[in-house]
Amino acid sequence: MAEIKITRRFAESWIAPREGEATKTRYHHITYIRQFAIYLDSLGYDAYIVPRQKGWGSGSFVPYIFMHSQIRSIIKVADETEPRETAKNMHLSLPVLFRILYGCGLRVSEAVSLQCRDVDIESGLLTIREEKTGKDRLVLLSGSVGMRVPTMPAKLGGRRTRITFSLPLTGQ
Repeated sequence: MAEIKITRRFAESWIAPREGEATKTRYHHITYIRQFAIYLDSLGYDAYIVPRQKGWGSGSFVPYIFMHSQIRSIIKVADETEPRETAKNMHLSLPVLFRILYGCGLRVSEAVSLQCRDVDIESGLLTIREEKTGKDRLVLLSGSVGMRVPTMPAKLGGRRTRITFSLPLTGQ
């Protein structure tokens, strides 16, 4: 039986930059070998643990900052969306979705996971359940969102517990 061991030399060769390799891919290699070495070490095997890398992943992302005129154009297009056979409520949900994303600063995954019970119109709060950190958080509804959200359940016939922001998957 072969000896189970991660040497420093092996770990460093595993995480060495490869030609054409993206920074993020290299970071994943470092994370994989580090976590595996921690696991082996916890079982009592000899494993070199790659030191924690600081600053990885934070420098490669460059956010796009929209101008106010661009945001107005996006909201205008969402407001002018027509009903479609493949997404009958899209014309109702898109204006609200874009206003929630812009006005409340939610992540897309948080916005599309909202349920009617998560919207408290009277207090002007959204409850974001089990967000990124695994905890619930409250978000204040902005004015433009607060004006649109109350009418959604009524327009949907009051029959939904989930606010539907799904889009058609086809290229139609």
